[in-house]
Amino acid sequence: DTIGTNSTVCVECAGGYTGTSVNGSTGCVKCPIGKFSNAGNGKDCIACNIGYTTLNSGTYGLDQSACNVCAQGYYSFNGNANGSNTGCFQCLEGYTTKGRKTAGTDISACSVCGAGYSGSTTDGETGCDECAGGFWALKGQNSCHVCHAGTWSSPGSAYCVQCEAGHYSGPSSSECIPCSSGSYASRGQASCQQCPTGTFSNNGASQCSQCAPGFSSGSLASHCVQCDAGSYNNPASGPGCQLCLPGTFSLAGSSVCSACPNGDFSGPGASSCDSCSN
Repeated sequence: DTIGTNSTVCVECAGGYTGTSVNGSTGCVKCPIGKFSNAGNGKDCIACNIGYTTLNSGTYGLDQSACNVCAQGYYSFNGNANGSNTGCFQCLEGYTTKGRKTAGTDISACSVCGAGYSGSTTDGETGCDECAGGFWALKGQNSCHVCHAGTWSSPGSAYCVQCEAGHYSGPSSSECIPCSSGSYASRGQASCQQCPTGTFSNNGASQCSQCAPGFSSGSLASHCVQCDAGSYNNPASGPGCQLCLPGTFSLAGSSVCSACPNGDFSGPGASSCDSCSN
C-alpha cells in the first residue's frame, strides 16, 4: 500500500492513457492514434501492428483487436519499431497501395496509378479505378478527363482518338457514329454536314459526290434523280435540272437541250418539237 500526505495516493491510469496519476486524474496522457492501453497496463501504450491503427486517441483495448485495418490507399508503420505510430497515412492523389494493411514509412509504400486509371476514394478506400469509355487519364492523375466532341476512347485509355472521316461523336463518347446518307464529315468532327443540292452521299461518307450530267438532287440526298424530258443538267448549268429554252428540247436524263430542226418550234421545257406547218 502506498501512503502519502494529505491522502494523496498514486494509482494506475485508466485504459487508453499512459503515465502515473494522482487520484486517477493528474499526470495521465491519452495514448496517441495508432496505440492503445488497458487499465491493467496503463504505464505504456501498445502500438498497433503494421497496417493497423486506432480511430481515436485514448483508445482502450486488451489486445490488437482494439486496432482497425488501414484501408487501401493508406499505409502505416509499427510503433514498436520506430517509437511512433500516428495512424494510417493516405497516399497522394493518383497513388494507391496494393491492398489493405500496407506497411511503410513514407510515400514509397504507395504506387502510382497507371495511364488510363485514376486515384479516387470510395467508402474510405483509395484505389486506381479504370477510366470509362469516353474518358482518359495520364499516369498518376486523380481523375479521368472527358473526351471532347469529335473524339472517342475505350475504357482504360490514356488519350482520346479523333473520329475517322465520315464519322462524328459528342463529348464523352466511347465510339464514333457513321454519318447518315446525304451527309458527310471530315476527320475529328462533332457533327455531320448536309450534302448540298446537286450532290449525294452514302452512309459514312467523308465528302459528297457530284451528280452525273443529266441527273440532279435536293439537299441531304442519298442518290441522284434523272432530269425529266424537257430539262437538262450539267456542271456549267449549276445545281438542279433547268428547263430547256423555247426552240429547244431534250429527252429524259439529258445534259444539254437540242435545237429544233428548221421548220419546227417548241415552247419552254419541251420534250419534242412541233412542225410549223401543223
